[in-house]
Amino acid sequence: MKKNTIILASVLFTNFAISQDKKFFDKMFLLYSQKKIEQIKTEIDKAIAEPANTNNAETWAWKSTIDAEMLSSDDLKTKCEDCLTTSYNAFVKYETLDKDYKLMSETPFNWKPLGVLYDKFYSAGSALYKEKNWQGAFENFEKA
Repeated sequence: MKKNTIILASVLFTNFAISQDKKFFDKMFLLYSQKKIEQIKTEIDKAIAEPANTNNAETWAWKSTIDAEMLSSDDLKTKCEDCLTTSYNAFVKYETLDKDYKLMSETPFNWKPLGVLYDKFYSAGSALYKEKNWQGAFENFEKA
């Protein structure tokens, strides 16, 4: 009887956690469709700070996407000076959690962070190459 109670409690907690995640990501999708990028960034950064979310691929997909959105917006890029690095690191973390890239190919992500990251790293690598900074150019081209 005690074992069944523990199993039932575990199942209920898991279902509750999944429904909470769904509500959270539905909220992110709604905010994204309303172009409220700064608000999403705040929410995602809070979510990532919680240990329970560190192994959730969707959280990292959102982090990479939102930081890439900020990086590609003339109005927002000054509000996130490290967005290139954080978007890249979030994408790398996402890759380890979703080997098939299933989420990244779906709406709302549509490979957005990958395109922005490629563009930014390639441009930086090209500029460094012209300055004959071979090491810096290589590092950026490698990330691109």
